[in-house]
Amino acid sequence: MKFRHFIYIVTLTLCSASLHLAIAQESQDLPSKHGDRVVDTGTLGGPNSFLGFEGSRNINNNGTLAAGTDTSAPATPPFCLNDWKHVQIIDLGTIEGGYESAAFAVNNRGEVVGGFVNTIQDPYSPFGLQVRAFLWQDGVMRDLGTLGGPDATAYFINDSGQVAGNAFTDYSANPVTGLPTQDPFLWENGIVLDLGTLGGTFGIANYLDNRGRVIGQSNVAGDLSQHPFLWTKAHGM
Repeated sequence: MKFRHFIYIVTLTLCSASLHLAIAQESQDLPSKHGDRVVDTGTLGGPNSFLGFEGSRNINNNGTLAAGTDTSAPATPPFCLNDWKHVQIIDLGTIEGGYESAAFAVNNRGEVVGGFVNTIQDPYSPFGLQVRAFLWQDGVMRDLGTLGGPDATAYFINDSGQVAGNAFTDYSANPVTGLPTQDPFLWENGIVLDLGTLGGTFGIANYLDNRGRVIGQSNVAGDLSQHPFLWTKAHGM
């Protein structure tokens, strides 16, 4: 199923493009400074900078922007832009010895989530190295773990600090998808909760609201069809 592979590979490709995470906080004099014109946020010394995927929350209600950028060196940690007046970019760094990372969402508290590449070999990653989910909070980046498999990526964070994303649950490829089982997850207070699927071996989170509800898409049994889902704490999927 090309759709399943496309979703996963796009996730990792965004991390591979020499990305850095960025946060930007809107200055009080932004309207008078920039008006309605386009503002170039710049890079961390490299040629390109990037936003996340369609539907990701790369800017919060305070004007904080989370994105990715190339650097002038091979290392590609995340960055944050927190001053629109002077277009100041802050490098958020990376962890576990990796050189690449990408931001996918920022909440109204300025907390950022995304994915980074570490140094552990991984046959299911296009880079040959594991991709892991991270949370950047109070100046510190942390690995959110997985659901038991090698890879995970965080895509959404709400204003309560709950995080939603996708993760492999094991290391064995399934016959239809050619990948390990991938389930959506909800991270909260250090605990990663497996949200499960609708019977198939592939599921993804598409949105997380401020009440902790997750919507997404999942294969049904047999992995030949996909259905949307709603997950809540009270009723599950």
